[in-house]
Amino acid sequence: MMNGSFRAETLKIRKRAATWVLGALTVAIVVFWSYVVGYIVCNDVLGDSARAADLELVRETLMVKNFHVAGLDTLARFGGAVALVFGAVVAGSEFIWNTIKTVFMQRPVRNTVLAGEIAATGASIAAFVLASFVAAPAAAIALSGPVGAAVTMPSVPGVLLGFGAAWLVLMAWAASGLALASVTRSIAAAVGLGLVYFLAIENAVSGLADRYSILEALKSVFIGPNARALAEQFIPESLVQNPPSSGPAQAVAALCGAVAVAAVVSALAWRRDVN
Repeated sequence: MMNGSFRAETLKIRKRAATWVLGALTVAIVVFWSYVVGYIVCNDVLGDSARAADLELVRETLMVKNFHVAGLDTLARFGGAVALVFGAVVAGSEFIWNTIKTVFMQRPVRNTVLAGEIAATGASIAAFVLASFVAAPAAAIALSGPVGAAVTMPSVPGVLLGFGAAWLVLMAWAASGLALASVTRSIAAAVGLGLVYFLAIENAVSGLADRYSILEALKSVFIGPNARALAEQFIPESLVQNPPSSGPAQAVAALCGAVAVAAVVSALAWRRDVN
């Protein structure tokens, strides 16, 4: 039954135009922020007057061997909003089309349908990350000559770990969007609330956390700071500007916790809607 729900949800997600648009946007964000901006900085902003250390820093960022690091860092900083919208679209569409009760009439129990939806969302997020990780080295290779960076491929374990970290980061945001849409029964409301949290609440609390200990504790469970802390674990020492705000274990635990909480909230919301 779970397999049938997963296949049904995957088919619906694949047929939505929004899925392809958001997937392409994810790839574009990685290529633009990781490589196009770096290339512009390297050639137009720094120029011949830049210090050699600054120029070398940009070149190392654009190196092919660091493509998984650059991709993960960009997704941790900017990919969350896209993933949140995607999760809201996946769950919110059921309420907009008024199909959620029709689904339950076909006999699958609520938790089975929800599990299939979450699994399909996770598979789609994996596809987004995979596409980004394919585009990133292609962009790095294309720019390696102009910026004078060496073409050296990274280790396979490093890429796999980076892929897993990027998936977990985006999945935490996508699950949050899914939960918000389930609670509000609306894509627009879920996206609005999610972006307010993403852009306003997290940033405000993070900015004041150094002054107030209670906010520091709250910041430790936020998705954004933990996503960036996890990405910072992969940055080479030569590129580190500030130490990570938390360790990898805490970051992974917080992100996994966000997915679990979102699943529980969604389950409770679905029970409300079909009782």
